[in-house]
Amino acid sequence: MVQIRVWGVLLVLGGCVWGCNAVPLTAALWSDAERREEAASYFNQGVRAQTDGDGEQADRLLDLAVLLHDDDGEGAFYVAKRLLDAVKPDTAVLLLEKATQEPGQGNNPLLYGVLARAYTMHGQEKDRVEHCRKKADELVRAAQALLGKPASPSQQVREADVRLLLSAGRYCSEFDGDVDSAIVLLRGAVALGDPNQPTRADARARSFLGLTLAQNPRAAKRIDEASHLTRLAAQYDPRNPDLLLAHGVALLHGGDLSGAQRVLREATDLDPNNAELHYLLGKTYARQQLFAKAALELDRALILRPRYDQAAQERKRLPKPLPVPVSAPEEDFY
Repeated sequence: MVQIRVWGVLLVLGGCVWGCNAVPLTAALWSDAERREEAASYFNQGVRAQTDGDGEQADRLLDLAVLLHDDDGEGAFYVAKRLLDAVKPDTAVLLLEKATQEPGQGNNPLLYGVLARAYTMHGQEKDRVEHCRKKADELVRAAQALLGKPASPSQQVREADVRLLLSAGRYCSEFDGDVDSAIVLLRGAVALGDPNQPTRADARARSFLGLTLAQNPRAAKRIDEASHLTRLAAQYDPRNPDLLLAHGVALLHGGDLSGAQRVLREATDLDPNNAELHYLLGKTYARQQLFAKAALELDRALILRPRYDQAAQERKRLPKPLPVPVSAPEEDFY
């Protein structure tokens, strides 16, 4: 569902960006896939504008990428992560510091997690990093206080609670390494969901719970649950690459290599400049002993994220020699 607040701001900002960079007035009619494609385009233009020394234009374009990529208020999180992939922590810091001051954005622990990471990469003082971690921990505790409570009769409050539990669970998994707490929080988010008329937040809660279960070796016995949850989530929006990524991972860990290849290939086609998708697809090809295809995907992941240690290790494990690719992939950043 289109968020009126987001599109209202988007159309205003679109008028501020000159020439071909303006957002068309028909943007509110775009599909989610079209929005993600345009977000990728604005991101790449923004990074190039910054490289060319046009900071003002870069800021405008990156703001548009945030708004177009907005997924339950997490556009800044996704764009900042891509900036860190492109080894641009200074730009990520500026974007995130602004985002955390926006109404409604400052209660997302994921923003503080990636801001702490950006500060670390940028060589900032430890007190700034610690401030971010403390703020994130406060929000995680607020989410934990919701566990076991009945869903609010207000749809707006219920969805806000689901989003807080979801973001807190993701923070625990991605930034704290506390998988057990992540699973508890994500189960709480799923429990608050509407089984009959799930929202986008409900689908994402199922997806990330399934993904976390699939990636946790101690939860190996729950792989069937992971596949079920991620499949339900992907059915909500079959053209959402994030939901497809989670389902592909669940299939991969469950040993369904052909299914994982199909789903991850589809997700990569939808989001061709996502380093993690290329890594996972390359890993799947390697398990199928399709080593030339694996090398192409892993090389692409490393172009998009030069410091991607997992992709580099997977690439080193491939047998040698490998066929030389006919052509190198395009060097987009997003």
